[in-house]
Amino acid sequence: MTYRSFDPSFTPHSSSPPLRMAVLLQTEIWALLKRSPSTLGRITQVSRSRHNLATTIPRLWTALYITESTDVDLLRVWLRRGNTLPLSIEINFRRAVNDLSLASYDFTAREMEHYTSLMEALRPFSEQWRSFTVFAPFYLVFLLKQNFNSSLPTPALTHISIDLVGSPGLYDRGWTGGGPETNSVFQHAPPVLAIRTSGYPHSWANFPFHSLTAITPGQFLHQNTLGWNVFAGAASHSPNLVSIAFVGEIPSPISAHNTGDSLLVLDLPSLTSLSVTHLNSGHLHHLLHHLKAPDLRSLALSLADEDDDFVPFLQAFPLHFPRIATLALEMLTMNEVAQVSLAGFFAPLARLTTLRLNFDSIPIAIWHALITPAGDTDFLPRLCEVDFVDVPLHSLQELAALRVRAGHRIEVISLHYSSYFYSGSIHYPPSSTTWLEDNTKSLFLSEGRRSISIWM
Repeated sequence: MTYRSFDPSFTPHSSSPPLRMAVLLQTEIWALLKRSPSTLGRITQVSRSRHNLATTIPRLWTALYITESTDVDLLRVWLRRGNTLPLSIEINFRRAVNDLSLASYDFTAREMEHYTSLMEALRPFSEQWRSFTVFAPFYLVFLLKQNFNSSLPTPALTHISIDLVGSPGLYDRGWTGGGPETNSVFQHAPPVLAIRTSGYPHSWANFPFHSLTAITPGQFLHQNTLGWNVFAGAASHSPNLVSIAFVGEIPSPISAHNTGDSLLVLDLPSLTSLSVTHLNSGHLHHLLHHLKAPDLRSLALSLADEDDDFVPFLQAFPLHFPRIATLALEMLTMNEVAQVSLAGFFAPLARLTTLRLNFDSIPIAIWHALITPAGDTDFLPRLCEVDFVDVPLHSLQELAALRVRAGHRIEVISLHYSSYFYSGSIHYPPSSTTWLEDNTKSLFLSEGRRSISIWM
């Protein structure tokens, strides 16, 4: 095998058109990779041409993926090669999180020292920071404080996402530097900020919720009336908070009754998106009576276990949240008797535009409620997009025909079919995506606005 000699003066801009096309394609492939300094370092060592190519394209060096094994010197090289372009930074200390059960103070101090060195390498480039994502245990969180303060210029920073993971017991061992440090981390953060936490910060009373746009609360709400009340008192009326995801971590009325405490109402006039996962009927009852969100537009529900008591909630939520435009339902199971009361489930949702259903994990009564009002022009008049998982084709066609008779067509349809779907004999799965498209889009999609996506 022979190799062409390499011209040291080669650049992507001075090469011939065919070579420039090859370079462009290679660059696009590299740009899609989740790159670390060591990964790009290996690319540059393949050959002199690869080295010259990689080092002359600053865009390749603007997405920084940093882990606990990232070499600080390589990171500095990476930052210099990014030139002056905006930087997207992701810090993922996942191994440190996974090793928490085996952690010792020495291990933690070692992680802190390395983390501090990485941040010191990043600080001189703060004016280029565009997005900043951190997945880290709590004992590293307070170190963020030194990176978000009034003395650090970050004019290009538009998004921060912090995923806090760890045990509340870490605080007892003094590894975090205390609650005040945690609270002051985000005091000077930009207005676009997302927080996901599975731990228990010491105090949320002074947490800067004014900077939050999204939050996934953690254990500080779990069966804890005091935790909910601190959260509700601090977060209510937050001007920028538009999204909350509760994942089995809110108190039920039973816990409040047992403690004799009253629960505060979480008043969020700007909230538009709510996700509720792995909750039971008690949690849903709590949300219905202790969440005030008049502008809520998107709701996703997924329950933990079979629970017939959530039917009243399903019937009542359109009255509490009348502006729902996007609805996603899955993991809703109940007996046949309880399903009878869902006959008019969709009737109040006049503003619904997007519906997502997992056919294998919702009551059949939900589907019947969707297809029963045949020919009713006032039934879901705005529904134009559906996203279905494992929906039988005959059911899909039945819905399509009903929508056509009512004078409405679905403009965007997304279908997902799992291996479990194919293993069942009662579903009669389609033989190919082409056949499925031919048998659905003529019914579902209006002329000139056809969009269909199928995953099998």
